Amino acid sequence: MKTTSLLVFGTLLILLPRYIDAALVLSSSSSPVTIPELSVDGTSVGTFTGSGQGTTALYFYTLESITPNPTAGNEPFQLIQGMVSDTNTADLKILSPPGLDFETEQQWVVEIIVVDLFDSTAGTATATMTVDVTDEPDPPTFLNLPGSGSVLELETLPQIVKYVSVSDDENPTDSTGIVITLVNTVPAGGPFTITSTTHSAGVAVATVESNSNPGFDYESGTTTWTLEIKATDADGDETTSYLTVDILDVNEPVYIANLPDTQVVGETMFGQIFVVQTIDVDVNDTTLPAFTMAISPASSQPFTIDALGNIEVIPPGLNFADVALWTLTVTINDGMNTDTQILYVQVTDQNTGPIIINLPDTISIQEDSVGGNVLFTLSPYDADGDAATCIFSPNPNDGNFEFNSTTHEVTLVSPPSLDAKITSSYEIIAVCNDGMDVGPSAKLTINVIPVNEPPVILNLPATVTVPEDAFSTAGIFLVDGYDVDGDQVNFTISVSPASGQSKFSVDDVALFDDGQIQIVSNPGFDYEIVDQYIITVEASDGFYTASGTLNVDITDVNEPPQFITNPQDLYLDENTPNNTNLPVVLSVIDVDDDPANLTFDVVPSTYSHFFKVNKVPVLKVRSSMDYENNYPDPFTIQISVTDSVGNTDYLTVNVYLVNKNDNIPVFTLDPYTVDVKENWPGGMSVLTVAATDDDGDTVEYDIDPYSPYIEVDRNTGEIRLKQPLNREAFGGSIQVTVTATDDGSPSLQGVSYINVTILDVNDNQPVFAKEFYDWEIRHDAVFGTYVNSVTAYDADSGNNAALTYWFLMDHVYFDVDLLGKVSVAHDLRAETTYVLFCRAEDNGTPHETSDIAVIRVDAFIPQLVLINVHLGTPVSAFDATARTNLLNTLDTIYAPWRFRISAVKSEDVVTSSSRRLLSSNAVLEMYALANDLTEDIDNLDVAKEFVYRSELVTSMTKDDVGTPSDVLSGTDIVLVEPTYPIETVTEENWWLDTLEGRITLGVLAALACVLLVVLLVLCCWKCCWHRISGWWRTYTCCESCHRKEQPVRTTGWELKPNQKRDIEKKRMSIDELPPKDGYNGPQKPSNKPNDEVPIGGNGGNFDFRYAGRPHPGGPQTMKKKDQPTLILPPSTPIGPVNDKKSTDTSVPFNKPSLLNKKTTPTLQKRSGGGGRVSPEVVTGSGNENPDNRYDGSRFDNVTGRTYNLNTKTGEGRWDVSSSPRNQRRKRSDANLDI
Repeated sequence: MKTTSLLVFGTLLILLPRYIDAALVLSSSSSPVTIPELSVDGTSVGTFTGSGQGTTALYFYTLESITPNPTAGNEPFQLIQGMVSDTNTADLKILSPPGLDFETEQQWVVEIIVVDLFDSTAGTATATMTVDVTDEPDPPTFLNLPGSGSVLELETLPQIVKYVSVSDDENPTDSTGIVITLVNTVPAGGPFTITSTTHSAGVAVATVESNSNPGFDYESGTTTWTLEIKATDADGDETTSYLTVDILDVNEPVYIANLPDTQVVGETMFGQIFVVQTIDVDVNDTTLPAFTMAISPASSQPFTIDALGNIEVIPPGLNFADVALWTLTVTINDGMNTDTQILYVQVTDQNTGPIIINLPDTISIQEDSVGGNVLFTLSPYDADGDAATCIFSPNPNDGNFEFNSTTHEVTLVSPPSLDAKITSSYEIIAVCNDGMDVGPSAKLTINVIPVNEPPVILNLPATVTVPEDAFSTAGIFLVDGYDVDGDQVNFTISVSPASGQSKFSVDDVALFDDGQIQIVSNPGFDYEIVDQYIITVEASDGFYTASGTLNVDITDVNEPPQFITNPQDLYLDENTPNNTNLPVVLSVIDVDDDPANLTFDVVPSTYSHFFKVNKVPVLKVRSSMDYENNYPDPFTIQISVTDSVGNTDYLTVNVYLVNKNDNIPVFTLDPYTVDVKENWPGGMSVLTVAATDDDGDTVEYDIDPYSPYIEVDRNTGEIRLKQPLNREAFGGSIQVTVTATDDGSPSLQGVSYINVTILDVNDNQPVFAKEFYDWEIRHDAVFGTYVNSVTAYDADSGNNAALTYWFLMDHVYFDVDLLGKVSVAHDLRAETTYVLFCRAEDNGTPHETSDIAVIRVDAFIPQLVLINVHLGTPVSAFDATARTNLLNTLDTIYAPWRFRISAVKSEDVVTSSSRRLLSSNAVLEMYALANDLTEDIDNLDVAKEFVYRSELVTSMTKDDVGTPSDVLSGTDIVLVEPTYPIETVTEENWWLDTLEGRITLGVLAALACVLLVVLLVLCCWKCCWHRISGWWRTYTCCESCHRKEQPVRTTGWELKPNQKRDIEKKRMSIDELPPKDGYNGPQKPSNKPNDEVPIGGNGGNFDFRYAGRPHPGGPQTMKKKDQPTLILPPSTPIGPVNDKKSTDTSVPFNKPSLLNKKTTPTLQKRSGGGGRVSPEVVTGSGNENPDNRYDGSRFDNVTGRTYNLNTKTGEGRWDVSSSPRNQRRKRSDANLDI
């Protein structure tokens, strides 16, 4: 039993450290601690040290509770700790305010918890510290000092600065003992005093005033005074504080410092004559004062004053003859105050040169103006009345103007030579003098207005000849017209004699202002009638007309056809399409033949096959020509014209083939594709583009539109990075447009595209959507229950953006899978806050890891806080939007509560008549937090307050059946009720609901079992002790009476020597001992020798109480010296037999005759087969029984039982009816043969 107990205890001691905080220890420096109540902020109270977790520990401490519990924000203690490590300790310090107050609380108990963030299985360790607050003298308290007050400068009467209030915590209702005094002022000697002190409701109020005529001056004196004020209570405790007094600026009048005054100025004076100076002592005035000025006499205003006080003379200036003395009244205003002073201006007489009062001026004249006209008359003025003499200087001086110095007239000469196209403007500078002084110069500007001029004919008169047989329409003369104004010129003709009017015509060539004179078709000239015609040509621009004469002589000569214009130049663009008409004039004069009889053709030559002439005739392109085929520049072709008689004329055409930029540059690829890693540096070459131009032009490359990321070498086409590309910023690819521009005219441009695929590099670490997650979970959530999910984002792509999540340290209560789903991993403890530290890592190379996200999970008791909110909408309609809207609405209505949804269930809605299912409406398991303080990581140590479900139901319903309150009328809520019935709401049982409690119960149960077993053994030992001791006494007594060793009956195997002592200690059962009374009848000897007796091995059943187990090896023998002695009764009784004549039942078993017999008792198998056997001691063979009649009985004093005796044979047997054991077991065959 002891060995078993030790094994149980050892196993528990090995296993319990994993579940019980046996290794993690938290100790404090000392407790209790005595702290004075007036300890300042940061005063150290004590130090807490975690231990027991080795050098890998990361100790983190939490201030679990303060007793009594202060309200939020009024905690008098704070816990300061270092970085988490195995040496990290936490210092408990005073937090002031609020600090400690002996009058309020004399003792605080602070509970600190430490966890090992590295070993989540270590659990927590808790230590408490008792802080005793000692009383200290409490001086009075200034309620509104330190503070400030103010008084005005320049005041002569006393001014109240401030009412200073003082209270005394030791006498909160009586302030009569408080004395308030003014101790000192800074600067010293300040004009302040405390005039009176009143006492009311435990507060003393002193009036601080300034003295009479204090002499405060903001500009020149002290602007800030500091008053040291002392308060003394009835106990003599005193405290000092300070009152700051500000001297307030008062706006003081501004004034003019340098007026009145008199200024003497000459009448010719212009500009500044005086500067008004002002003084404003107010240093806070930031705006300039405003000046105004009144002038007397008011007939003219020759003075002005600006914002700076400058007084100036302005035109018309001063005139001594008009006014010799001026009075200027100057007023200054700073916005609140004004000052007015007078400046006298005395004018002195001075000679001045005359001025031209009507200049400057500008006039205009037309360029065709008639000379001799007066254009302008100067008006000189001399203030002194002197005669003025003026001169003028024209610029340019081209002689078109003259000036009369007496009449001061400007006249246009006759005739003038004005031309606006040459000179559009003249400047005439005039200056006058009075014989003493020269006045100021003045300018007259004369603008010349252009006038339309007639056109001119440049090549007339002229003479042309026309054969008399001229038949077809043909141009005979090109009149060269010109209009200097650029107007279009139109031509008309008149012919003399008048018979020739119908033979000629003229056409306007508007582009060149020319006129083409031509003969009409079939004019019918006759040399013999008229040999000359005179054509008068008139050219008109619409306003004016020019004329000239063309003489047409008619000849009597028969001539071949003749090209009018020969040779001609033809500028032909390359690749001109076939059948294009060419601008070659094939006009031919042939007065002898009808034009229809003329034949035109291209004279065969090297390049003639590119051209052809039709019957019109018009020169056309037969085959296009490409400049790139290197034709001569120019090459020549000839066109022939032949009349009916074979007369031929040849037109030479010089063809200049014009190279047209008709081929755009072409890129070798469109588009180009290239892969670029996002971390490649700027300047790296990634691609080379190329373009060709069939025109042979030089190509330049460019990126258009401009790209800040890609550039191209203008000459080589090498594509380079300007800067590293960020794949995340561009979405994985960008496209730029590259252009190739040739240097042709006009230049042509080819375009291609470059598709740049940006290969991802793992350069972004995952970022959590939130740094702090605030969750709640039912404390009875089973293993694997989903809590919530953390979400992180990685701006990279592919494997670089594939994220896995893990806790910074394994947590015994929660797991997080690779997708960020957090689930319950262990039984939770109710009303406990769990803090998890999570990280996200991408699958890129190298891996990037996020910063730590902190997760707070609070386990709540659902029976206390959960309510069911029934909605009138089905579950399918309660989507994320509806969920958000409902929570926002409830948060707004019941602010500052924050509602949460624990689960969404459904209930079936059926009709009452048909019992048909209508919908499956949503039922929300909800709870609410009392505030949102814990949503901030800074409040991680703040306990989360849940709103009890009773308060929720009361606030959200208006009756006992759960009808929603009126404020919820705009929602889909139809019923509000508790989730759990009232009777199910129980507090958490630590013994049954927590792992630690259950482990403790198991240990205690095991200890109880061990103790119970020990107690049972002790009880059994005590109960059987008197029987065992009686047997032992009998055994030892009889043993001492034997003179010889008696045979022993035994079963089992041979005992080892070291087992003999144990066997000798065994006690025989008292109900198996033979009776003490003697019996009659001899014992018969056994056939066995005395040194051996058979033991066990006969295959029968044996009584294991006596000899243990049968040896499996079969029959064995035991040496006589090893056999225990068996005490046998005597063969004949010593006393009388119980034959109804004697009552003596005390017959000792000590008959010598039987003890000397060498008999060997044997074990007889009891009739009836199996079961436990009883020993039967017989004589002889063991089967002899001379007489079966038991005619006597004896009573055994030891056992308290009766046995039957055969008085003849001496056999005895127990009386079955008297044996308690046999009575219980109903055994009828318990015979004992002796």
